[in-house]
Amino acid sequence: HIQRHLASQQLMNQQEAEDIPQTAELSATRKQQANSNSNEAQLDIQEQVRKEEWEIQRDHHKSLADAAFRAADYITAIQEYTSAISLDPDFHVLYSNRSAAYLANGEKSKALADAKKCVLLKPDFVKGHNRLASSMMSLGRWNEARNVYKNVLNSLDEENKVAKKGLDECRLGEQRKREAEQEMIRLAQEKKRETATMEKRYANETGDDLKNAISETAPSANDCKNGEDDEDDLLNEFFDEVEDTSKSNDVESAKEDSEHDAPAENKIQIQLNDLGDTHTQIQRLLRPNHEWYNLNPFKVLDVCH
Repeated sequence: HIQRHLASQQLMNQQEAEDIPQTAELSATRKQQANSNSNEAQLDIQEQVRKEEWEIQRDHHKSLADAAFRAADYITAIQEYTSAISLDPDFHVLYSNRSAAYLANGEKSKALADAKKCVLLKPDFVKGHNRLASSMMSLGRWNEARNVYKNVLNSLDEENKVAKKGLDECRLGEQRKREAEQEMIRLAQEKKRETATMEKRYANETGDDLKNAISETAPSANDCKNGEDDEDDLLNEFFDEVEDTSKSNDVESAKEDSEHDAPAENKIQIQLNDLGDTHTQIQRLLRPNHEWYNLNPFKVLDVCH
């Protein structure tokens, strides 16, 4: 019995000796896991602290911007919203608010750009769509704004009061736009008629003045015509003398000279016929586009000089 007890005791001691390394390994593993978890938790805490810092700064700028907007200080509001966006460029609310500030400050294109960015970041953000439609309305893009409001009512919020009111404003805006276009067309046509009437009146007055001026100089034209007749007689006498002289020298050469001189006389007569009488010359003066022709009285009226 004693031997059996000693053998059992020895066996237990051996088992305890074998379990000691396993226990030590398990303890080391657990300790390593605990250290790793502690490091991860510490990193998470540090990251959360850093995140909270920029979030605090972002919210601070946003609060300043909101206060400035309510005070109608839109330039300051825009600056503060911009500072907040630099800390969190993916926060859709900041773009929505800055769009409203831009629109209130009269910067319509920038308001539209921020509204589009807001809708891109958060497609289901109803206020962003309303901002987008408001910006389009400010630019006179009534049809596009109406489509945005319809999308809000059909897909996002069928009871949205802003969208319903915006649809009514779009209808009124389109109606006013059509009326303004019709009024512009009417004014343009009226202006065109007035211009045509004035041009016609001016042409008639100018024509009357020219006719009166020409009628006053008509006697001078008659005198000039008499002078032309005298010159023609002199020329005819000259050519007759030439013809007689040629005949006295040689009959055949006289015939040749007469044949040679006849075209010259005919040419002068043709030129005189081309000039026409005073009435024809007046008509030449008053023909269309007369301002582009030579108005020298010696040229047009064939006044003697």
